[in-house]
Amino acid sequence: SLQQRTLKAKQVFLDRMNLVSSTLLNSERDAVVENTTSTSQIMIDGDDNIDDGKQDDVVTLQSDLLRPGRKIFVVTTAAIPWFTGTSVNPLLRAAYLNRMTRKINHEHNNMSANSSVIGENEDLNATSCDAPGRMVTLVIPWLELESDRLELYGPNHNFTSPEDQETYIRAWLRDEADMPQEADPTTGIRILFYPARYHSGLKSIFAMGDMSSLIDDADADVCILEEPEHLNWYRAPGDGWTKKFHYVIGIIHTNYVDYASSHYTGLWTAPAIRVMSKAMVRAYCHVVIKLSDTLQTFADEKERTSNVHGVRLDFLKEGQRRADEYYQKHGDCASDESGNEPQKEGFEKDDYGPKDNQVEESWVTSST
Repeated sequence: SLQQRTLKAKQVFLDRMNLVSSTLLNSERDAVVENTTSTSQIMIDGDDNIDDGKQDDVVTLQSDLLRPGRKIFVVTTAAIPWFTGTSVNPLLRAAYLNRMTRKINHEHNNMSANSSVIGENEDLNATSCDAPGRMVTLVIPWLELESDRLELYGPNHNFTSPEDQETYIRAWLRDEADMPQEADPTTGIRILFYPARYHSGLKSIFAMGDMSSLIDDADADVCILEEPEHLNWYRAPGDGWTKKFHYVIGIIHTNYVDYASSHYTGLWTAPAIRVMSKAMVRAYCHVVIKLSDTLQTFADEKERTSNVHGVRLDFLKEGQRRADEYYQKHGDCASDESGNEPQKEGFEKDDYGPKDNQVEESWVTSST
């Protein structure tokens, strides 16, 4: 049938792209961070003599994201209105990084303007901060085929151009995430689209061409690769990420080894994915952040485990709503004669966060 022939043609194309990626990978070497301590780290520590045992925690000139004027690109494999982790979290990360860089650059510019002696208060490591509010770019896929957009986004979001989708993304960031300044096209994040196709069998989006070539060399400073293994499996010829950018951070979202175990398609087998992913991450990232230790090991010496996504306010509001519902139902027995709150069966109480911002009574059912 036509559908079977189309699927076979897509798979042949993806397998060939995988072989191209493997060939390109052979020309890469393990990415390493230059061992040059940043002046901001010296200012924090008060000492530029760092013990060898602490090298993994040293902030270098290359890795210091607090330096004024740094330009950051957040590259990911999905975009809303496909509400998946690799679309929502990178969008919010870009927005908060935009807020952070705007503050850093504003303070730096004020300090420079108020300095009476050239260089007295100047960070010698800083780069240009002429546009302090526009230093972060979100790089996301534009699905070239209307059939892909309909399948993934549905008929209510059948955008006819990248500009239409950008308008939708900024509206969501402004209204749903409550980040109007970061959503503003003149003061907030930049959005850059790369051409892509959706593979329904693998439920994944892949770039059609060299993504890094869309980024000006003069702006290529810091890159955050959301799912670096995914971004590089079917990589087109071009400069590797660590050759293009000064510092590359990889954030691992998905357990693709487990995912591949149930999707045997072409080269997509669990052992191949494990080996290929490890090689991709080693070659194209200076540091790797895993969301969980259940994910495979990529590079012991440069990987960390941290929930860098945080928790959205919507979830905290939902916790408060459930707490209010509980007290409305059980207000008459919320405490015993001694004033102690009994632990109701099926409920658990937890306190979290800094004390001044703490949600002190958050109740969740054991079934959710």
